[in-house]
Amino acid sequence: MTSFSDNENAGDKIEDAAQDLGGKAESGADDAREWAEKAGDEVKEWAEKAGDEVKEWAGGLTDKVKGMFDRGSK
Repeated sequence: MTSFSDNENAGDKIEDAAQDLGGKAESGADDAREWAEKAGDEVKEWAEKAGDEVKEWAGGLTDKVKGMFDRGSK
């Protein structure tokens, strides 16, 4: 037969395990949030660089087209 003390110890162990699991879940959520923020920052940085490259390419293309028209109009 199980004593009251055994049941109380089991209850304490279950409570401790639940608290530990809750702490791990919070930590995992914090890690996921941090990773998402870093990924968002990297995507934003990449998009800005890509935008700058496209602007530079388009500007060069515009200059080439202008040059072609200037030569053709002379």
